[in-house]
Amino acid sequence: DKEDVRFVLHAALPGSLDAYYQEIGRCGRDGQPALAVLHYRPQDTGMQTYFAARAPGRDTLSEVADAVHDHREDPAGLDELREDTGLSRNRVTAAVNLLEDADAVATGEEGEVRPVPGVPPGQAVERAARTAQAHRETDRSRVEMARAYAETTGCRRQFLLGYFGEEYDGPCGNCDPCDEDGSGHEERERPAHPAVSAYPVGAEVRHARWGEGTVLSQDGDRITVLFDQAGYRTLALDAVAGRDDLLTVVRAPGDDGRAG
Repeated sequence: DKEDVRFVLHAALPGSLDAYYQEIGRCGRDGQPALAVLHYRPQDTGMQTYFAARAPGRDTLSEVADAVHDHREDPAGLDELREDTGLSRNRVTAAVNLLEDADAVATGEEGEVRPVPGVPPGQAVERAARTAQAHRETDRSRVEMARAYAETTGCRRQFLLGYFGEEYDGPCGNCDPCDEDGSGHEERERPAHPAVSAYPVGAEVRHARWGEGTVLSQDGDRITVLFDQAGYRTLALDAVAGRDDLLTVVRAPGDDGRAG
């Protein structure tokens, strides 16, 4: 709650720009100058990717789903499920949370866990496994966006705000790639691709592999898209421009109807 923090140091890459933004936001809340420094090595992403990949395994999900189904007439809480399965409370909690995210179980006001009608244990596990994979894709993409932020040669403020879907015309004059007067920024800035205007910030798009998403930012010859299932992806316009079979604009910002 201190207003006058002058310095925030990250000794390694954070797990996501969401966390990074919150953490550096504790710096200089009194409006006075403050400094945020991030130390980065490419090797740092290995640990973050490992943590992003963690999720309950199929065996754990199966044991918990079976226990929940066995108690369908008299729903059990987490402690009873832990006793039934012999698993730790953390593993049971993680499995129940994932099954709930997958709409395979429901949790009541008293903490009791019920199976969703019409979803047997085997189907519950399959739903949860697919949901876990989608979570992994999103979490890994967050790590990749943190890496891209650390490695960018353009305005970091522009990159960071673009990640959150806000347009900002750099240079900011405060980050290390930008000199205070903005000189040198244009040398590092990627030249705008002729097709960049076809994918405006806020446009809803559909990718042949990653499904539907929203354009968050543009960076010269590439765009960043947040896909509903695959998370954050940075796409080179050379690869997608004019390829309606690969990337289609479904709705432009401000449009009421869909284009196709």
